[in-house]
Amino acid sequence: MELNDRWKNDNYDAERDLDHVRMFMASGNIPKAKEYLEKVLENAPECGDAYILRLLMDLGLKSTGELEDWAHSFEKNENYKKALQYAKDKKTGLWLERCSKRAAERAAEKRAVRIRLGAVAAVIAAAAIAAAPMLLREWRYVSASAMMSSGDYDGALKRLESIENYKDAGEKIEECLHAVEDGDYRSAEEQLAEGDYEGAIAEFQKLGDYKDSEYNIGICENAITIRDAVEGDIVEFGEYEQDNDAENGAEPIEWIVLEKDGNETLLISKKGLFCKPYNKYFTAVTWDICSLRSWLNETFYSAAFGEVEQSMILSSEVSPDSNPNYLTPSGSKTEDKVFLLSITEALQYFPTEEERVCEVTDYAVEKSKKTIKSGTATWWLRSPGYRSDYAAIVFLEGNVSYDGDNVSNSAGVVRPVIRIVTDKKNQ
Repeated sequence: MELNDRWKNDNYDAERDLDHVRMFMASGNIPKAKEYLEKVLENAPECGDAYILRLLMDLGLKSTGELEDWAHSFEKNENYKKALQYAKDKKTGLWLERCSKRAAERAAEKRAVRIRLGAVAAVIAAAAIAAAPMLLREWRYVSASAMMSSGDYDGALKRLESIENYKDAGEKIEECLHAVEDGDYRSAEEQLAEGDYEGAIAEFQKLGDYKDSEYNIGICENAITIRDAVEGDIVEFGEYEQDNDAENGAEPIEWIVLEKDGNETLLISKKGLFCKPYNKYFTAVTWDICSLRSWLNETFYSAAFGEVEQSMILSSEVSPDSNPNYLTPSGSKTEDKVFLLSITEALQYFPTEEERVCEVTDYAVEKSKKTIKSGTATWWLRSPGYRSDYAAIVFLEGNVSYDGDNVSNSAGVVRPVIRIVTDKKNQ
């Protein structure tokens, strides 16, 4: 979610704390979610997304998906009004109005059903014994419809199955079966979001090929592997084109575990995934303003990771590490989902030249326009080189070049670095 400029001031960016609010709401820790939410509104009182989250708390909901299915009117809620007033864009405002309208319509429908149900009950009580079977079927049909409107699909299913051939009961049975399955799917999604990967796998397996259950099982299995991994292990997370055969789809990305810090795991891609210059133009530049940083945190981030995987990737405070051998300006610190190692970090995590040798994918070789001739290549670091239009690199043989290479050189490959959280239950 991209922040509106009015959400920011010189010293505060609301997005990180909004991520905390969503995480604590998903896990049911409402007091902690409220604590972070008040912090956001204190610093960014016109943050529309903060009021949306407040509205969810008022209604006892955990996600915006639940708001879309809500069946009680909330148009008079003050947080709804503020969320509408400070919506970050027209699309969000229209979505809020649509949710409010649908909730009001569902509430009206439930009231109408209750009225019908009461009327039918009265008719049954007064009807002759001869008409009882027909009235009983109608009562079961109407009461089942009411249960469906209130979300009790299991109860509705039991009543509809006793009148399968009455009116459109058969179609409603199919609708109930689908709703029950969808409810089980959302329950499994919640377990996944909370970090209960083993429980989520069991639920997704019951669903078979429903929606993307199989894909989510893979995410859970990868998360368990990363959670239990130690430094130096190879794990899989996300997907990106690597064999240069687009017809068979993207391949799982392999990562090296660089560091384990509590519930957080620092990863770097095992191979150079693509060939790209540090900056589009040959000019004085630093990590915080280079085009490669933007590409990593936008294009690559969206292409390589699904919604669930993105929720596991943390925003990291990336320091403007200087070049140990030169006084070249290094820029400002950044908040990144995806970044590169610095000179110091490359030497720390890969002590030997042999460890720093970087293999590249066939896709990266192809995108290099044949500037890469072998299965290994130089790879970019985020630290500046010996002057401002050069950036530090690691050579083919694994030795770190403090002088670096010109920032527009298209022969350097990129090894993304991410920090993820997998053990959300103990966060």
